[in-house]
Amino acid sequence: MEYEDTEKAYEYLPYGSKIRNEQEVWGDTYVKGTGKTTYTTSFCELSEADWQERTGKKCEEILRKTSEYDLFVSKQYLKIDAEQKKKLQQIPLEGETLFEISAAMEQWLGAHTSYSLSPGKVPWGKEYVEYFLFENKKGYCVHYATAATLLFRSHDIPARFVSGYLIGKEQWKTSDDGTYQVTVTGADAHAWTEIYTGDGIWIPVELTPTYGRDDTSKAHGTDLANVSPEVSGEDSQRVSSDSQMAESNIPKEHETGTKEANDKNVENQQQGTEKNAATNVDVEKEDNGTKSNLLIKRIKQLLLFILMSIISFGAWRFYKVQQRQGIFAKNRNEKAQKIFFSLYEVLRFAGMAENDCLGDEFGQEAKKVCDKMEVQIKVAQQTALKAWYSGGTISDKEERELCRTYRNVCRLISEKLTFREKILFYFTKCFL
Repeated sequence: MEYEDTEKAYEYLPYGSKIRNEQEVWGDTYVKGTGKTTYTTSFCELSEADWQERTGKKCEEILRKTSEYDLFVSKQYLKIDAEQKKKLQQIPLEGETLFEISAAMEQWLGAHTSYSLSPGKVPWGKEYVEYFLFENKKGYCVHYATAATLLFRSHDIPARFVSGYLIGKEQWKTSDDGTYQVTVTGADAHAWTEIYTGDGIWIPVELTPTYGRDDTSKAHGTDLANVSPEVSGEDSQRVSSDSQMAESNIPKEHETGTKEANDKNVENQQQGTEKNAATNVDVEKEDNGTKSNLLIKRIKQLLLFILMSIISFGAWRFYKVQQRQGIFAKNRNEKAQKIFFSLYEVLRFAGMAENDCLGDEFGQEAKKVCDKMEVQIKVAQQTALKAWYSGGTISDKEERELCRTYRNVCRLISEKLTFREKILFYFTKCFL
């Protein structure tokens, strides 16, 4: 695996990849990147017989065990609103095994919905999945994956929304050494559903109809770039200076027994003492001057360091503001992706739990820290999903609404912060 131009915060692993000892797994959702641009992976084999055995399980057999992970799965991946569960259970999905229910779901979706890259916006006050299934009946991979996840949960089958990349067989190319290579781009972005089959194993379920490699049935996405500028400064230099003072010995004349000699000796002693005192004063003045120059030099170095830090931080913050405003974006979709990612970052700063910002848990987690903007945040997520997967270009109005939501969320979050937290928030996270 080799990264060329993509986000390195995650490792992009094919299904069946073995997790290495040095890899860090966040929960049970993704593997954190190590910063490397090239790495290798090995695979665990899942035979056709194993696959049939797992999809042939009955629903009540999945969570029969009481392992810690089974308990976690039943708590985390069966979540669904009670009223919505009743509505979704009206859809007839006859069958006892996972395979039979999946096949019934695929048949119903194929008969009652149609694939479209331009399904339109969800009207205000309408629920995303219910509007797709019962009214609009048009959507792309994100709509089908979200709906399928909740349909499985409504039938007490643990399921989760997954986004990533789908690679077709025809994309692989044979190298001269006999190995196979493929280049994955944003055009391969896709969303699907995973269902839990017990024993810690999830399997993917593809329910997007007529999903192939042609442009009419392939959702398009764009990689999200996250630049983390580094700010550097000079290290202060330490300067030390030692001064040594020499002691002067006053010579003593031998007494001659005469008054003249004694008077001369006394005079010589006094002259020598005065000369020595004058020398000591000069050395002390020189030492004080050296210390003063050293202090001035250190103050200048400190001021220069502070000035360079302010300039570097100002340039970094200016860059982040421009980035958030989409100045460096190639198109409106990429600009919307950057703004939505900035929205995710400020919500994380406010205490939102880490989650898949494109998944169905994002709205629930965001509501906990910013309940006044629940509807606007869901609309912002829909706009981001459209920018990533629809293949079309979001409108100018959608872009302005996304920017307005970002600003309003920042203001609401800042109202709950202390003075110190506000300074940190506005200078490191919030780039209005």
